[in-house]
Parts: sequence; structure tokens; C-alpha cells
Amino acid sequence: MLDGCPYAPPTLAEADRDFREFEKGFTSREEAVCLLDAKSDAFVVWLDGLAPEKLGTLVTTPFGMDPMPIEVVITFPAFHKEHARRPLPSGGGGMASSLPKAPLLFLCVTVNA
Repeated sequence: MLDGCPYAPPTLAEADRDFREFEKGFTSREEAVCLLDAKSDAFVVWLDGLAPEKLGTLVTTPFGMDPMPIEVVITFPAFHKEHARRPLPSGGGGMASSLPKAPLLFLCVTVNA
């Protein structure tokens, strides 16, 4: 997304399926941590090179959402990381209760810097 490549899966359900399939390739915590570290390091390098005047640049977002400025989109990894740490509320309704559990490596896949 941030490198100008549109996010491929057209729906949340397809993205969830693809992430879960991708995760099957990781059989240890060490493999997952290594990928997370590598993608996080690449994201930090990309952020360090981001000129302040580019923060308002619109980014095509997934699942038919409206384009958003980079300054908003760069907060997504932290959002996903925070919400992957705690379980979704059960019952209660609302958007969170209708979402599937976030795959562990969602951050790794979305931060292709």
C-alpha cells in the first residue's frame, strides 16, 4: 500500500484466508519474530526516508475504503499490533465482534516497505 502497490485481496474474507495460508509456512516463534523484525526494520527505513511534505499524499486503501493520507495510514501497523494482542469482545455487537481474529503476521504482510 505505502509503496504505491494496491492491496490485492478485494475483501476482508479473502485477505484473512490469504494471511492464514501464508502463516502456515511458519512453524516456530523464531521464524515469525525474524519476519516481524525484518519487516519492521524495512518500515523504519521507509519512514526515515519519508519527506514531511509527503504526509498528505493519498494512499489507495483496501476493501473499497476511501483513500487516506499517508499520515493516517502509517498508524495502521501500531493499530493492528495493539489489537492482535487482545481478544476481540464476544457478543456485544459492534464492528469488532464481526471481524475474524487478526492473523499474527498481518503486520508483516502489510508493511512491505
